[in-house]
Amino acid sequence: MRLREKLERGVYSEAMESFTLYKICRIKNKWITDAMSEILCTFLLALFVYASGAQDILTRGASSSPSGRALASGVGLGLAVYCGFNASGACVNPCIALMFCLTGKLQWKKWPVYVICEFIGAFLAACLTYGIYNELINEFDGGQRQVYGMNSTSHIFTSYPLDGISKRSGFFDVFVGCGLLTSTTCMLIDPYNAKTASGVIPVALVFLLYGIIMSFGVHTGAAINLTIDFSGRFFAYIIGYGSEVYTRADYWFWVPPVACFCGTITFVTVYQLMIGNHLPMDEEKECDDVNSDVSKIKQIQNEFLQCYTTNNGNHVTNNSHVSDSDHMTSTDTLNTVSTECSKL
Repeated sequence: MRLREKLERGVYSEAMESFTLYKICRIKNKWITDAMSEILCTFLLALFVYASGAQDILTRGASSSPSGRALASGVGLGLAVYCGFNASGACVNPCIALMFCLTGKLQWKKWPVYVICEFIGAFLAACLTYGIYNELINEFDGGQRQVYGMNSTSHIFTSYPLDGISKRSGFFDVFVGCGLLTSTTCMLIDPYNAKTASGVIPVALVFLLYGIIMSFGVHTGAAINLTIDFSGRFFAYIIGYGSEVYTRADYWFWVPPVACFCGTITFVTVYQLMIGNHLPMDEEKECDDVNSDVSKIKQIQNEFLQCYTTNNGNHVTNNSHVSDSDHMTSTDTLNTVSTECSKL
């Protein structure tokens, strides 16, 4: 009876294991898993960005502040990278994916897939943010979706330059901000440079994004992520803000994408040409180690031959036995040679 119960329990246990989430759905196609990873990771980042902006704007700074939004964005980036680090790499930004391609860490044919999935993730985050804050938005603007004025709420989802800021100033603001983001990320993940531990990289990115937003965010709202800016702008357009989200500030909408791509290519290229391309590779280090070992072996061989020649010459000259002290010296030298060879 006991044996039967054990068998039944064993069958039941195996059946229950087959119903765990890990067993039910496990996709092995790398293209699909990378796509899902980018959607979820970008969703996490964009949700923190949109929601922190909504809390700041809708309470007129009572519940948050620009520094609070910057920190929330950094935390969102850190969590997103932790989420997809070993899956797709958690690019969460077309310019980061571009940097991956430029440095050989991502195949070029995957770049369009990453970009599309990142736009999907950011759009879904905009939808969720709007659903959560819809009542506060209606109370804030009286149900009239506005792009201009004190009761404007469209900049929850997208960015505009400050009044009086020219396109040229805004362009270089985004150019530098996105360039710093991508080039510094390139440095952090460079296996031949600082060799940053994988678990530390997301934490470093939190402070990196916080610093960039607090340093280059006043002119344009730190529009350094194309997916968040463009997906949010499109979402604002379809929910009633109208075409003004594209025409405001003399058709500002095209400036951030161009500035981001130009900044990425420029800063990453400068890093690679000035630092990245000149770092010693693992193969070069191995060759240096081998050459060093060969030099040590040759030195030991020369010492051994010198010792042998000296002792042999003494033996021929004296035509007699070598003294005990000479034997001891020769023995000590041979022992030293054997020890050094064993170390190599």
